[in-house]
Amino acid sequence: KVINEANLKVIEIEAEKVVFKSQLDESQKLNDAKTQKLSEMTKVINEANSKVIEIEAKNVLLKSQLEESQKLNEAKTQELLETTKVNDDANLKVSKIEAEKVVFRSQMEESQKLHEAKTQEL
Repeated sequence: KVINEANLKVIEIEAEKVVFKSQLDESQKLNDAKTQKLSEMTKVINEANSKVIEIEAKNVLLKSQLEESQKLNEAKTQELLETTKVNDDANLKVSKIEAEKVVFRSQMEESQKLHEAKTQEL
């Protein structure tokens, strides 16, 4: 009877051993699958981080180019304003000269008429 009980106990323990071994195998398969998934996600994250770094570097370059372009635009705007002022001043001088020319022409015509009148008197 004791031997039978011992044999039953051995059979019970052997059965538990088979169940535990099966559970361990399933757990290891699940662990392997999760490790694979984690590895894939880590690869994707690393690729994304590389792209972020690349984009940030491009952004720094573009920002630098934008700042240079804005400085150049400001300089060109200032140059244009100065050129416009010089042009306006020149146009004003031309207008004054044209006005003086009209006055001088009028004075010259008056002088010629006066001269002709005096010449006829003589």
